[in-house]
Amino acid sequence: MNEAEALLALREESHALAAEASALAPYDALCWVGYPPRAFRAWPDGDAVRRGLAESPIRRALLSHTVGGLHDPEAGNRALAAVLADLPGFAGVMTLTPETQYGDADVDRRIAACLKAGMRAARLLPRSHRYTLKTPGVDALLDALARRGVAVFLPIGQTSWNEVGALAAAHPGLTMLVESAGHHEYLNMRAALPWLESAANIHVPTNRQFLAGGLELLVSRLGPERVVFASGQPVEDPWASLALLVRNRFSDDVRRLIAHGNLERMLDAVKGEEVTE
Repeated sequence: MNEAEALLALREESHALAAEASALAPYDALCWVGYPPRAFRAWPDGDAVRRGLAESPIRRALLSHTVGGLHDPEAGNRALAAVLADLPGFAGVMTLTPETQYGDADVDRRIAACLKAGMRAARLLPRSHRYTLKTPGVDALLDALARRGVAVFLPIGQTSWNEVGALAAAHPGLTMLVESAGHHEYLNMRAALPWLESAANIHVPTNRQFLAGGLELLVSRLGPERVVFASGQPVEDPWASLALLVRNRFSDDVRRLIAHGNLERMLDAVKGEEVTE
């Protein structure tokens, strides 16, 4: 095969991959708005989100804002609300911190305000925001989220499996999505699996699952209902996660669960915007 034939074969393979991925209607659980650090691309606003998503078969996304993680959670939620107002049909991820000086009603009001703005999931970043998951106020915050059926994203680099496992056991009604649970290191996945298997309420997004056979391992050990398609774009290449979604031996039903069904189920479980006393 000469160079021209190799390029043609590669192009045909890319088109086939895109067609298969598009047929699964992927709903991306992890897309970033704002200006990520050390990134070659950024989506600063709603128009950029539209243009960015148009470059791949992904048409629906759950949006997170970099301001909430890098700077101030409340400012990040306001910035995300402004983006969501320009993107009908999209949902967002609120960034929250425990506030021990507030009562339960105040925590619930903060969550309700984010829900009203179109956010349907939450993220905790303990290390970035200088607390731990043992900090007073965390349990009240998680209880409030669980009452409303709001799933919580928690990057494993922000905490530890000991803390994640303890929280999952203490809050069995809370859906947790542990980001970068496997990453690309064998030892990391080896450490993660016992905790993942011990708690049925822990779910795993697919971005950064570069370990060979890692996605198959997760599905075989946890079941397809606990794996959620996520790309991490524009920081990460969406095709890395799309290729994992398509290039496997799963049935189409399993692929559809991972591609969009599991995330849709989580978002459908979110309760209303009214404040509960």
